[in-house]
Amino acid sequence: MAVSEFAVLTLATTPLNNEAKAALTKAQAMQDEWHTRSFPNSPLSRSKRASAWLHQVEDPSLIMTIAQWDTVQAHMDCVASDTNKAIMAELRGKYIDTSKGYDIFHTDTDFLEDGAGNPLLKSPIISVSRLYVSAGKREEFAAQFAQVKPVLEAYAGPKFVRHGWREDLEEGANDEFVLVCGWKSVEKHYAFSDVRGFDQFSQLQGFFVQIDVKHYKRFI
Repeated sequence: MAVSEFAVLTLATTPLNNEAKAALTKAQAMQDEWHTRSFPNSPLSRSKRASAWLHQVEDPSLIMTIAQWDTVQAHMDCVASDTNKAIMAELRGKYIDTSKGYDIFHTDTDFLEDGAGNPLLKSPIISVSRLYVSAGKREEFAAQFAQVKPVLEAYAGPKFVRHGWREDLEEGANDEFVLVCGWKSVEKHYAFSDVRGFDQFSQLQGFFVQIDVKHYKRFI
């Protein structure tokens, strides 16, 4: 089963301009070429790999790159490759502020496939919710989420709701459930709290030690 990569980076300058977009598009193409050479039997198209760049709404200095990989190690091989070193040499300082570090994580699902049957990545707004589940509560939470998920799907649409568990947890860290949804607007997302049945969905909050919700707009 494939994994999905999420990597949050800091822009060197804001606002995000066309020059930076062109540089990131080139970087994406270089990664695509590396992937094709290294994994010829894996999905090769950018659409199939859900390779995309997103711009955060809450903090416009942050961008996120997403993509699918066969395994976490496959992505780490790319990170260590000469191709990626060349990419970062072009982006570092001028387009990406590497002094701020980066936040990278992977989920155990390939739910981001950008095909005709998955319009999520074509949504005007994409929410990425990182839900940190209390120790020992993963199975109980998963069962409860399965019961109330239809409330969210009825509101957002079944094809606009995807989720998975973080794959690359550090030792001793809480389980992390990643929920990705597509929306017409940020306001549409927040209006979910007003719908009938939300009280059932809100009961999930008792499982979390921390909640981090961000919204993004796709630009590549």
